[in-house]
Amino acid sequence: MSVLAQQLLLGLLIGGLYGLAAAGLSLVFGVMRVLNVAHGELIMLGGYGAFWLAALFGVDPFASLVLVIPGSLLLGALLYWGLFGFVVRAHEETRIKNSLLIGFGLALALHALAVRLWTADERSIPTSYGGAVLTVGELSIPLVRLATLTLALVLIGALQLLLSRWRWGKAIRATAEDWQAALLTGIDIRRAYLLAFALGTALAGAPAPSSPSRTPSARRSGSSGRSRR
Repeated sequence: MSVLAQQLLLGLLIGGLYGLAAAGLSLVFGVMRVLNVAHGELIMLGGYGAFWLAALFGVDPFASLVLVIPGSLLLGALLYWGLFGFVVRAHEETRIKNSLLIGFGLALALHALAVRLWTADERSIPTSYGGAVLTVGELSIPLVRLATLTLALVLIGALQLLLSRWRWGKAIRATAEDWQAALLTGIDIRRAYLLAFALGTALAGAPAPSSPSRTPSARRSGSSGRSRR
């Protein structure tokens, strides 16, 4: 029974990380009806950002989120302006088809670029607390995973607060509900789309640095590739 409880606990802790990764993807699709299949590669870039900040400047992987999340937000805005901005002008069914094509192309390009620059070897960020464990009865709780779950809950809660209290957060929700009605009320739906896509990309940058023991490699980010040793 203790083994089952331990596995359920670990599943809950890891599920927080997956939930945070999925939050950005669902936000983008829910608002824009755009399938960004390059979301995994964006998570990979967040992981590499945390890795290089730790390797070059000794920044703690959790502290690196202060730079990685704003950087991912800016990257999301650039990707929207450069690639996805024209997709939202089409009919909803056409949006999905076009976004799939653009997303696959972007995923392949980012994957190939990562393999070229950093190889496909898995990277890790060694920390002093990487192996720390909190023991509660017969259960062992990895502190890194616990901090990751806490971070996921905080960020998802902050997103919910942002969408419910912020003026443009309400505009994003209105656009997701009915973009035509939102347009008639004077909402700039293009800006709402831009903010939604940028926020979704920022959330994609959060999961990888929040797991200090392992950073997603190009080989594991969602596209298949041959490891370069």
